[in-house]
Amino acid sequence: YSISRFNEGQPGALEGKTILAELDEGFRVLTKLVEAARYHNPACRVIYLEGNHEARAYQFVNRFPHLKGIIEPENALCFDNLGVEYIRSWSESEGFNIGKAYFAHGRYTNTHHAKKMVESYEENIFYGHTHDLNSFNKTSMGTGKTKVGHSLGCLCDYPKNVDYTKGAPKNWQQAIATFFFLPNGHFNYYISRIFDHRFISPTGILYE
Repeated sequence: YSISRFNEGQPGALEGKTILAELDEGFRVLTKLVEAARYHNPACRVIYLEGNHEARAYQFVNRFPHLKGIIEPENALCFDNLGVEYIRSWSESEGFNIGKAYFAHGRYTNTHHAKKMVESYEENIFYGHTHDLNSFNKTSMGTGKTKVGHSLGCLCDYPKNVDYTKGAPKNWQQAIATFFFLPNGHFNYYISRIFDHRFISPTGILYE
């Protein structure tokens, strides 16, 4: 937030906010996620897909090169120490495949962004970026092959106000996705919506 272009020329919007405080909070949350992911399986891979907010750090360093090596996410959030794999999904359009599912940060924010993602990537594509739940399916005639695109919601708090939306309603939805893969790469996935910090998993377990 403190290096967002939306705040340029508005020093009042940054009162009490610092890059260090944001990075400290990011490290705290990331550490908790890594611990949860590896609770049952210490060898579990943790993949971090770069988004537009992470990319701000590199843009900022290009403007102020004396900060190079300090505020970039992989350095500031200690990815090497945590054993987190960083994929430049936003700045270099890299993604991550598991079977026939492709994961990326996301690109578009229009009403039908899931459709746009399927048409652009031509993959079974799953992403965040928009903080909402939106899906689209495309089946090729005569082949039975289906491509699906789905935004997977968010885990962030619902803010009362976000500066860049200029007071417009937000379609943010808290959710978590669970995927199950077959040996041939085909998969099923389940979206669990989160209400009041609680959700029921595909196996029927209540988490809160």
